[in-house]
Amino acid sequence: MRPKVNTQFSATTSKTTQTSGSFKVAKLLSYPKPLQSNYLETLKNVLCYVIRQYAEDGLSVLISKKSDDIAVLFGDWHGNLYDIREDKPSTTICKSFMDEYLNNIYALMKYIRVDMLQMFIDTTNEFKLVDIQLSLNKYTGPGMLRDVFNPIISTQEVLAIEPLDDRALEAIKRGTGTYEGDLILKPSKFRLYEDGGLYFPHYVSVKR
Repeated sequence: MRPKVNTQFSATTSKTTQTSGSFKVAKLLSYPKPLQSNYLETLKNVLCYVIRQYAEDGLSVLISKKSDDIAVLFGDWHGNLYDIREDKPSTTICKSFMDEYLNNIYALMKYIRVDMLQMFIDTTNEFKLVDIQLSLNKYTGPGMLRDVFNPIISTQEVLAIEPLDDRALEAIKRGTGTYEGDLILKPSKFRLYEDGGLYFPHYVSVKR
């Protein structure tokens, strides 16, 4: 059975209903930028996914389900909402996502018993899912992203999965072989990095 979809949200009615713990919010959250390459050594000897660099902005989709009802918010990676009633290129992208993916993602959420999530999608050439936020301080690991969601929607391009020992770190810095080009490094198990009292996803971006 198709879910009943409510996409009529506005910034004036979207209010936070819980500020910590479970992801009970009715607004889009912004996507934090990865740490810069000078943080590369903080991932030494950590099992990581080496990922092809993706865009720095794209489509953000917040999906919340209750029973057979589903509410959806669309916007960019900076937390800005889209109004799909407007005649804009972003509206076409949002409607394409709904037509192609929403029902399957809703079914998957029911199967894995997730009531709310926020998806970050690179729309440069196609819909490419690069991250999912499950709570205010937790994202999916890259393995779950690929293994669970890739059958439904394309996901970030994984180049290698390995512990970042001295050899791997040096090869990444040189940008040779598998590590050629711009990269994003993500621990296999999601973890936060504390810097100056602030917490960030422990992702590191390497740009040439």
